[in-house]
Amino acid sequence: MGMNVIIHGRNAERFAQVEKRIKEVNDLVEVKIIKADFGQNPQEAADEVLSQIGGLDISVYFANAGFAVPDNFATSNPEQIEMLNTNVVTHQHILNSMCPKICSRTPNTTSGKRGAILYTSSLNALVSFPGTAGYSATKSYMSSFAQCLALELKPRDVDVCVIQPGPVNTRFHARVGQEVTPSFQSPESASTLIFKSLGRFPSVDSGILTIIVRMLTKIVDANALTLILGKMAPNPPKQD
Repeated sequence: MGMNVIIHGRNAERFAQVEKRIKEVNDLVEVKIIKADFGQNPQEAADEVLSQIGGLDISVYFANAGFAVPDNFATSNPEQIEMLNTNVVTHQHILNSMCPKICSRTPNTTSGKRGAILYTSSLNALVSFPGTAGYSATKSYMSSFAQCLALELKPRDVDVCVIQPGPVNTRFHARVGQEVTPSFQSPESASTLIFKSLGRFPSVDSGILTIIVRMLTKIVDANALTLILGKMAPNPPKQD
């Protein structure tokens, strides 16, 4: 697309790697790095991001930061709160301030500008498995919010799209101890799909597993499907 890019996160080493890859694709793209920890204090993290963005014209906001804590909620793992902050709360603080600016990019006869908001949700927004209560809840929120936001912002010519991918070959699965298999999608295929869907659909399912699960939710009773998935999934850890 040739757009300049702002990247936010908390891993400085990863910043350099991502910037290098972007430059390899298009060395004319300017890359701005913002270091912020979304998991600790949502308001402070959002303020840091917004202060560094300043008066820049943001055409696309992609809420992609997130992680999972594969743990029984009864264990009272403090990372559950960090996950909630990272996956939902900090994004909401940022978008609450940024949305009016994105809406102000309404197309006109001279510039033709418009804005867009993208979200990465998950297969877990459709169904829940034991050990993923908190994660599934954050992704359900994200999918529901994005789909409603798409309706609200359509009159303002702002495109909103959320993607529900199945397993993708990224660092995400290594962090939760899940082995990557050949059936996993590539990051490129998932990201290409959401950009192709922008302006056409408010929500898109990515990967054969997500599509199958979506179909099952249409033909199988919700309570029955929950019981089936609970039997299929490994037992979550128990609290001592």
